[in-house]
Amino acid sequence: FTMDVIATCAFATKTNTHKDPNNPFMKNTLKIFSPKLHLILPFIFLPNFVLKFFKLYSGLDETANEFFFNITRHIIKERRNGNKKYNDFIQLLLNSEQNNNKSVLRDDNDVNEAHYLNQGAEELAVEKKILSETDKYITEDEILANSWIFFQAGYETTASTLTFASYELALNEDIQQKLYEEVMSAVDSKGEIDYDLLARLPYLDATRKRVFE
Repeated sequence: FTMDVIATCAFATKTNTHKDPNNPFMKNTLKIFSPKLHLILPFIFLPNFVLKFFKLYSGLDETANEFFFNITRHIIKERRNGNKKYNDFIQLLLNSEQNNNKSVLRDDNDVNEAHYLNQGAEELAVEKKILSETDKYITEDEILANSWIFFQAGYETTASTLTFASYELALNEDIQQKLYEEVMSAVDSKGEIDYDLLARLPYLDATRKRVFE
């Protein structure tokens, strides 16, 4: 589930890993999170000058890393040559590469993000001043790096958290039922939940905080 969601949000790609466990996204992700022990041990015990002398640059499967870089390069090339609009992470990065409108510093929907809720007028003024004075825009290499981090860092952490949350809810059926009823009350006739409403569900938020504690 986590793989499917992140692949959609980051790369506008349908992986359907439940029905296709041999999907290239899944296979290469597993290579990254299941490195061979003999490749990892040198980076734990040997100093940097020894690693450089023997040209040991990574304990990970570089073919797996290159797979994600190539996918991202392909998507970037297609979008630069096309006119179709997308709403995913890579498109946001491409917009940052091309956008010279310094007055647009954030989307209106960002007000729901936790790290913005506690910002006062002074903090917002400082942020606006810093961002408006810079001429630095994101490069293609930075797009590749951010896409890789978004996918790899988001996959394992989210999957582990959801696994733990599911386990705790299975042990506490009364809490599971209350949470289910609150979520279902927010679902519209199309079976969807508005993001702003989702962010304001109190029992869901309390459950999320309890899991992270």
